[in-house]
Amino acid sequence: MTYWKVLVLSAVLVSSTAFSSPQVIDQVAAVVNSSVVLKSEVDRMIHSIKNEAIKTGQGLPNKNILHHQVLEQLIINSILLQKSKQLGLYVNDLQLQKAISKIAQQKKMSVSQLIRSLSASGINYASYREMIRNNLMVLELRTNEVRHRFSIMPEEINSLVSYLDAQNSSNFVFKLSHILLPLSENPTQKEALSRENIAVQLVHQARKGSNFSKLVTDCSSDVHNLIEEDMGWRGLRDLPSLFSSFLMKAQKGDIIGPIRSGMGWHILKVNDIDGKKKRILSHQVHVRHIFLRSSPVVSDSQIRSKLLQVSSEISNGRIFSQVEQALYQDFQSEYNGGDLGWRGIEEFDDLFRNILVGLKNGEVSQPIHSDSGWHIVQLLDSRVVDKTDVEKKEEAYQILLERKLPIATLDWIEDERHSAYVKICDQNN
Repeated sequence: MTYWKVLVLSAVLVSSTAFSSPQVIDQVAAVVNSSVVLKSEVDRMIHSIKNEAIKTGQGLPNKNILHHQVLEQLIINSILLQKSKQLGLYVNDLQLQKAISKIAQQKKMSVSQLIRSLSASGINYASYREMIRNNLMVLELRTNEVRHRFSIMPEEINSLVSYLDAQNSSNFVFKLSHILLPLSENPTQKEALSRENIAVQLVHQARKGSNFSKLVTDCSSDVHNLIEEDMGWRGLRDLPSLFSSFLMKAQKGDIIGPIRSGMGWHILKVNDIDGKKKRILSHQVHVRHIFLRSSPVVSDSQIRSKLLQVSSEISNGRIFSQVEQALYQDFQSEYNGGDLGWRGIEEFDDLFRNILVGLKNGEVSQPIHSDSGWHIVQLLDSRVVDKTDVEKKEEAYQILLERKLPIATLDWIEDERHSAYVKICDQNN
């Protein structure tokens, strides 16, 4: 995806309603079903994109193209959000807080630091929370609506696993950039020839050393829906066979293409190459667990003291199930523990994973305090399992999902856009 389109999508995630600056008399840019997109939303979004482009030194297309892309994205967001609410989708406060904590973690901040950062940027935190809630609702809508539009059959998975096995001798991964010059659904001969000529020119200029992103920016006025994408590191098994056949002999710095597919013309740049093998081993643990939650009747200190006693009794040979039953009766708590069976250690969060790694077989932990309550765990046994076959099938499934989901999502968005009532009021469009 071109960098400026990434900026458009990123700016949409910081909705104009999240800014706390004073409002003036506004105009309607578009009527969308029972809602509207305001001209001020479009203007603020464009302003945000331009500021970000200045910071990063990236180019932007001409103002008409940028204005159209921003307005269209806001229209689509409005359509999807309205449908989410109509279907009764809702994200509760706990789900919302987990999402915000994850955002803060990705930014290497605490939540309080994130709030201060938003405030410094003029973004109201309460409005920001609602914007994140809306985004999560739209993601849930997409999951519900798109997944039934395609299927992944066992035969497809097995076929792909066989193909991946055949590629085992080629354990290279490639860091790729990608340009797509898309064709319409039923392109004329003139359109197809025009796109091919542009693709050939782009390849020629790229091989002479021109910057990939600059080529896309310069060309965006001729091809409005041109797509540039940083594909990151990809193995041959993660790529369409159409690409992998060209990459088998590729060298670092190569420009590959143009390659014709049903979607249009593709150009690849090989930014780097590395050779890595993937280990498919799982460290598994067999765990028993006791959980108690504090209440107005029972304090944290009382629970901790009792769990220390329980841990000692189990360590000294008392039967786990007997201790467990007596404990729940004493605290009048519902049953929230027992044998968790064999699980991959990666399934546990950091707090429990670090404790389990430090336990010996049969050993019982000290009381553990988490956001949900108090715990003790006993490590019964541990093992390393070869999950090659399972992981191969899971990997094949994820590859097929990644190939089919974006196409199905675009089709779904297009259908929603076409079925919605949209009236453009902005004269710029």
